[in-house]
This record gives sequence, C-alpha cells and structure tokens, in this order.
Amino acid sequence: MKLLRLAPENTKFPFMRFRRVSYPLSATLSIIAVLLFVFVHMNFGIDFAGGTVIELRAKGGSAEVGTLRTLAEKLNLGEIEVQAFGNKSDATMRFGLQPGGDVAQQAAVERVRAAVENDYELRRVEVVGPRVSNELVQSGTLGVVLSIIAVLGYLWFRFEWQFAVSAVIATMHDLLLTVGFFALTQLEFNTTSIAAILTIVGYSLNET
Repeated sequence: MKLLRLAPENTKFPFMRFRRVSYPLSATLSIIAVLLFVFVHMNFGIDFAGGTVIELRAKGGSAEVGTLRTLAEKLNLGEIEVQAFGNKSDATMRFGLQPGGDVAQQAAVERVRAAVENDYELRRVEVVGPRVSNELVQSGTLGVVLSIIAVLGYLWFRFEWQFAVSAVIATMHDLLLTVGFFALTQLEFNTTSIAAILTIVGYSLNET
C-alpha cells in the first residue's frame, strides 16, 4: 500500500536562511518582555493580590455591566472591576482588600449584596486575605523557579554543552515571551496561569 505523502521526497527547506532576521527579532521581543514585566507589571488575580470576587447572575434578562460598574463605584470600595462572565446573564465584580481586615472585607460584600439583591443573585463569593495571597505568591514563584531550574539542569546534562546552551536559551525564550504577553495584554495572572507556564516549559522541553 502506498503511503500518503504530504510533501515530496527529499524536501529541503532552508530554515537557517532566516536566522539574520529571526535571531534579532527574538532577542528584541525577549528584551521587550522583560521591560514590560518590570515597568508595566502583571495583572495579578485575586489569588495573588488578595481581595474579593463576586459572581452575579441577573434574575431576569441580561447582566448590565455598565449599570453594575456605575453602582459599584458609588459603594466606595476602591478600584473595582466588573466584567461579563459566562452567558449573558452572568457577571463578576472584583475589588481589592479593604482597610480593616476580614471584618471590613465581609462588610464590603454585604454592601454589594444589599445594592444588587433586587436584580441579581450572588452565586459565588470568594475572599482571599493578604496572608493567603502572599503565601500563594511565594509558593507559586518558588514552584516555577525550582521547576525551571530542574528543566534547565536536565537540558544541560542531556546534551553536549554547545547544544545545551541553545536548548536553555530556547526554553527561556518561550517563557519570557509568555510572561511578556501577560504583561502586555494585562490578562489576569493567577494560579492557573502558573500551571499554563509550567505546561509551556514542558512542551518547549519536549520540542527541544
């Protein structure tokens, strides 16, 4: 039986011909990613920054994000985010830690509940205090750093040193661009994002 061939035999494509463009481009993007991380910073989710996330569902019709945002701003809870979530009836409200500890945080939740209870039901309330968020930041950072060190160590011993250097650079390149993407787009960075980064490191290792 004749096998299906998607490319003719002895096909050759000179990938390295583009190195004069791809190398400087990759280096430039990596530097930009580092600068974004240092100066723009990540949009840490509630897991790391601490605060409260409230999931709302409209009792009838669609969730009016604009109306919810205006209502939330009148509660004087500091910087607050309101976003559409899931289907058209759902929305999330997120605000940071309140001065006064857990008591103040619970009081803020009750103020939100009282303000929206006529039109919305609170489906989920998630509160993360400063102590928990700090522990998550430390544990997450330590886990990522140790994992990357282990991967880079494996690459160093797995290949001859000339190839190991290239493999380490390639792996770090993928990691830097991912972090830069989070900083540029301001996508929420949480514990799920850490799992995604470790997955990318694993795929990069497999590709190498």
